Amino acid sequence: SKIYNFGLKNLYNINLDQTILDDQVFEKLKSLYLSGKLRSIQTDIFKNFNSLNEINLKMYNFKNFFHKIGIEWMTYLNYN
Repeated sequence: SKIYNFGLKNLYNINLDQTILDDQVFEKLKSLYLSGKLRSIQTDIFKNFNSLNEINLKMYNFKNFFHKIGIEWMTYLNYN
C-alpha cells in the first residue's frame, strides 16, 4: 500500500492498536496526525513503521494523555 500521510480526528477513548494501524497497510507511512482522546497506545505499534518521521498529536488534555498512557510506546519509534 502507498499511504504516506494518515490522520484521525475527534477520537474518543480509542485504543490505538494493530486493528487501526496495520503495519501491512501503512508500511510506507511517513506522517501521522491524531486528535482527540486516546484510551491507550499499543506499546509496539510503531515498531515496523520504518518510514514514519512525523507524529502530530493534538490531545484533549496533553498532560493527562502522557500521565495515563505513558511514553513506553516511544521506545519503538525508528526501531530498526
